Amino acid sequence: MSEFTLDDELLNPDVLVLGSGLQETYLAWQLSTLGLRILHLDRNQHYGGSQACLTLNELESFLTSSSQTFTDATVSRINADKLKSPRQYNLALAPHLIYPKQKLYRILEQNERVEVYSWGVVDGFFTYVPAGEEGKVGDSGVSGKLAGAIVKARKWNRRNRSSVASMASFASTETTTSTAPGEEPARDKDDGLIPRPGWNQGRFRRAPSSEEDIAWAPDISDADRATMGQFLRSTAVAPPVGPSESDSSNEAELRTLLNHLTETYPLPPSLISRITSLLLTHTPPSTLPLSIAMQKLRNHASNLATVTNVPSAAALIVSYGQLGEICQDWARLVAVNGGTNILGRHITSLTQHDNTVSATLNSGETVTAKWVVGSEAELSGLANVDTLVGRQTLRKGIYIIDRDLEQLFAFKGAEGKVQQYQLPSAAVLYYPSESVGNENPILVMARSSVTADCPKGQTVLYLSCLKGTAGVDGPMDKAVETLLDGCEWNLEAQEKPEVVWKAQWNQIVGTNAKIDGRTLRLGELGGDLSVGDEVWENLDGWVDMLAEGKGKREDDGDDGEDDDVDEEEREKRRLEKGKGKATEEEE
Repeated sequence: MSEFTLDDELLNPDVLVLGSGLQETYLAWQLSTLGLRILHLDRNQHYGGSQACLTLNELESFLTSSSQTFTDATVSRINADKLKSPRQYNLALAPHLIYPKQKLYRILEQNERVEVYSWGVVDGFFTYVPAGEEGKVGDSGVSGKLAGAIVKARKWNRRNRSSVASMASFASTETTTSTAPGEEPARDKDDGLIPRPGWNQGRFRRAPSSEEDIAWAPDISDADRATMGQFLRSTAVAPPVGPSESDSSNEAELRTLLNHLTETYPLPPSLISRITSLLLTHTPPSTLPLSIAMQKLRNHASNLATVTNVPSAAALIVSYGQLGEICQDWARLVAVNGGTNILGRHITSLTQHDNTVSATLNSGETVTAKWVVGSEAELSGLANVDTLVGRQTLRKGIYIIDRDLEQLFAFKGAEGKVQQYQLPSAAVLYYPSESVGNENPILVMARSSVTADCPKGQTVLYLSCLKGTAGVDGPMDKAVETLLDGCEWNLEAQEKPEVVWKAQWNQIVGTNAKIDGRTLRLGELGGDLSVGDEVWENLDGWVDMLAEGKGKREDDGDDGEDDDVDEEEREKRRLEKGKGKATEEEE
């Protein structure tokens, strides 16, 4: 516990914030910007809460400590000889992707925090396809319905043809076209289409997220190309509510992504799974509401070609600390605005009054604030988490691999002069329900050593799956095994990659916020691999409530002046802004 003693002013803040996760630090930062006196505490000796990023020893200690939101943890040092120094690992409790057009990135951009962090690129979304579920066998031609997309693909490829020779071709050895195993689909020599590097890996199929991707895919039949193209175009408009206008409102609400893709746009299971991998959700397509699925697909599609360093990518990651680094940065901003951050201190009891709340700390001190805001991790000792509304439990896992699985981080296409672009440093893999004995889908985020998650020459795999009635640990192990067995990761190596360390635990996610008197109990973030915009809309509402009319935020993180301009104009302004900063530095 910190020995810092609170003075009279600190014992009477406007808002007492408990926990240093993404939501808590954002609220503390925004409220301090308005001039409110903030006392910000965290029971741990690190920032980040449920989004913390920890060293190997810190993570082992954290998972084995008492917590109602992190339970049933197991840690295994499988091959300790291959582990490096514990401080060379920076392992995240909640790895996330960040889309450039989502609210989180725009908050950072509007407040000039983007350049504070080191960014990595995600250019690969893969789906595991079990044997026998590859789908229909098609011909080697390309549907006339995608002629427009093919023309664009030809032009794009001719501009970038020179880079292909410099990159290894990782086309699938198990195609579902009519060609023999190991051969590329036959194409007209003059059609401008050549195999794209990094497309498929063994039983792992890359998810096509654009019509150009569909045209390039070596394992999609002619008929399915047309159907997928029609479906992707449909995501640009409002999602249909049902198969016909005669559907009742109740039937429309129950319509799922699987219903839509088997009835309206009939596709084989393997292609449905590839589409689902872009949603970054643990909910299987059989129960995922169509409206939510379409919203997530539109989000992914709208972010394509927005990453300057890799035109084909749609998402980013924060290297060196992940979301925990953002939490720590926002906590620093609280201090800059006059607030106080203290680690290793927490409350033991709360007493509600008419206009204030008294909180007794583990140090024996009593703090009286107008409002108390706390995360589940900080307040879980004061309530039964089993009764929390919206509660879900994820089984999570972290696996450290003794090899750099570099093929996962290859470009999905020819990118011109490759040296001009940043190499991808993360990829997402999706295991559909029942594919490896799993009741619900398993999501995997693979991160290379470039992210500083692990030492050079190793890879970190983050796994997560909704807990069901069956166990998850075995399917998780099998998912990792299929990944390590499924590809020739290093043609010169005599041994396949191995797991040298792993941890698994249960984590509560997706709980709803609750107001109790003058105490705001923040819910835990949902389990998706991307933080949705609705989180920030809710938090901004809480800021207005807690501020009680004091001050006015100059900026809510949304670039309002750009609301009426198109994306081309927005990008032009960003480039001009970057050019201006570069000029100032040169001067």
